[in-house]
Amino acid sequence: MKCPNCSGGIDINKKSASGKIRCPHCHKIYKVNIKRSSKKKSTIKPPKGAWLKKEVNLIEIGISTKNRQSVVSVILAVFATISSSAVFIYLELYRDFGSYAILQHIWVLVIVMSFWSYATMSNFGQVIFRLTNTKGEMFRGFRGIGITKKFNWRDISEVQEFALDHDDLVSKFFPPAYSVKLIGRYKEVSCKTALMDDQRKFLLKVLNKIFRQVKKSRTDQS
Repeated sequence: MKCPNCSGGIDINKKSASGKIRCPHCHKIYKVNIKRSSKKKSTIKPPKGAWLKKEVNLIEIGISTKNRQSVVSVILAVFATISSSAVFIYLELYRDFGSYAILQHIWVLVIVMSFWSYATMSNFGQVIFRLTNTKGEMFRGFRGIGITKKFNWRDISEVQEFALDHDDLVSKFFPPAYSVKLIGRYKEVSCKTALMDDQRKFLLKVLNKIFRQVKKSRTDQS
């Protein structure tokens, strides 16, 4: 920089810790305030219970589905197991359904399994998205056991948050639950399970960012 007093050259790197610098020519002292603009790439930090892995041609987003209903879901599953077992024993001892007995047993088993499935997802489940520039897949389940849905980005027109549907009885005991889905004209890929606020917002933000990048890339190529 040039000295305002004598127009001599001043090395700004020789300023003191207090930000003051002395002109080597006229010895006048100035206070220098230099604003250094540092452009850093905005990174999205995963919250607790979520992760983001980036490889050369693949991005993996993982979310734990552990939610506020985790403890209650286990209690309900245990209650359903005990009550269904009681019903099963009662039907065996006091009712004769003949050829329909097997259907009664299956019905009781399905009810118990549905409660334990919900309890497992509420405590240990995961939603994992694996994405490339052209396609992706979503896994929803527990330790590799679950449902995988595949999709192409060209079939997706929006990433949005939505409220899970509950009947009136469930709504009395649980607060509204929200999740994330990718939707298109003929395609829908939904998490279909309640996600905690921080994790849901993180997932929504990352998916929207990738979706915009893919959309921009397609526009540039066309």
